[in-house]
Amino acid sequence: IDQVFDNEQVVSRGMVQSLTRDDGLRVPSVKNPIVFSQTPTETKNAPPRLGEHTVTVLSDTLGLSDAEIAALKDAGVTN
Repeated sequence: IDQVFDNEQVVSRGMVQSLTRDDGLRVPSVKNPIVFSQTPTETKNAPPRLGEHTVTVLSDTLGLSDAEIAALKDAGVTN
């Protein structure tokens, strides 16, 4: 990861950005390498922590019940 952020091309193009997670931790990230003259790209959210959206995906997207999600956690399938 350090090699990415120290890369001459990444630095010269200003591609390094820092995003803040909801817990206040600042996370280094690489900006979108595509630059438009009149349509700027912007990343507003830091990458999620491991498992941060697991329950939402399992319940809202896949329709699993709380009991089914708990069983997956108990079995070590999810964290």
